[in-house]
This record gives sequence, structure tokens and C-alpha cells, in this order.
Amino acid sequence: LKGQPRVKRTESLSRFPSVQRDLALVMKQSLRVGDVMQLMKKEAGPILQSVDVFDVYQGDKLEAGQKSVAFRLIYQDKKDTLRDQVVNDSSQKILDSLKQNFEISVR
Repeated sequence: LKGQPRVKRTESLSRFPSVQRDLALVMKQSLRVGDVMQLMKKEAGPILQSVDVFDVYQGDKLEAGQKSVAFRLIYQDKKDTLRDQVVNDSSQKILDSLKQNFEISVR
């Protein structure tokens, strides 16, 4: 079967709605966004389906050496409807970890 196309595996779509949260964070310019996203995924666990950057700001409204990065987080549970408290707790856990590990603050 060498050289044959591989079968693509897919997952069925969840029948439960997703929840979106946007976070604008201020961090050091030297900090890699990929490292921040990796920590977010680790702290949130399996209910965090995706993390995307949708805005980066570096300008005179921030302190020197700082940047603001806005992230869009999509939460979804494949087995149940997510409650606000679960999403809020996960978001707070992410923010606490980012502050502790990278000295990141909410804009």
C-alpha cells in the first residue's frame, strides 16, 4: 500500500454550542505569542477548542517594551452544554497562570 493516499480521519461535530471569549493581554515585546498560546491550552484543558490571535498593538499608549495581543478563545464540550461558571473559571485559571509565569496583565 506504499504510495497510496492516506485515509483522512475526522471527528463528528458536537451538537452542543461553543462559547467565545476574547482576551486582550499586555506583555513584554520579547515574549513569544506561541508560548502564551501553549500555556493557555495547557491550563484550560480539553474544553478549549482553539486559540487565535486577532490583534497585536505596539504603540505610544503602552509602556516601552510592551505589546498588547488580543486572543480569541473558543470553548466547547462535546458531551454537555458549557455553563458560564465553567468557562469563567477556566479563563481565570488561564489569566492567573499567565500572570505567574510571564507577568502578563489584562488590558
